[in-house]
Amino acid sequence: MKGYRGEVKMKLNKVVAMLSLTVACFLGTFMGNGMQAFAAANERPEIKQAQQDMKEQVITDYSVIFNADYYYKTYPDLQSAIGKDDAALLKHFVECGMKEGRVGNATFNVKAYMKNNPDLVGLLKSYDLTLYFKHYANFGMKEGDFKDE
Repeated sequence: MKGYRGEVKMKLNKVVAMLSLTVACFLGTFMGNGMQAFAAANERPEIKQAQQDMKEQVITDYSVIFNADYYYKTYPDLQSAIGKDDAALLKHFVECGMKEGRVGNATFNVKAYMKNNPDLVGLLKSYDLTLYFKHYANFGMKEGDFKDE
């Protein structure tokens, strides 16, 4: 019996390895082409310039995208990790939360902003969510670009 189990286990390991390789090849082919297209679009000078311009933007008024009480109440993981320290919550939001796409207040959701502004997404062509927070805080709110739907 021991030999039979060993053979079955070996065959099963080979099947799993083949399936893993097949999935990796499939994802590499289809995902790779998509990523190459995305990367090629980012090489265009006007795209690079728009991204650079937005990266250089500084948010001077975080109140349009962040409220410490809201942020604290919305994310239980922060309640235990940071506590009710407004400065530490803002620091987390700036250093991590914006990149993760966390919602900083009740009036702005970066993912909804991106969905409702495809022209901006088309211009920036970036997965860096901080660029969209910066755009809204510095331009979008003033231009009335936000519809939370």
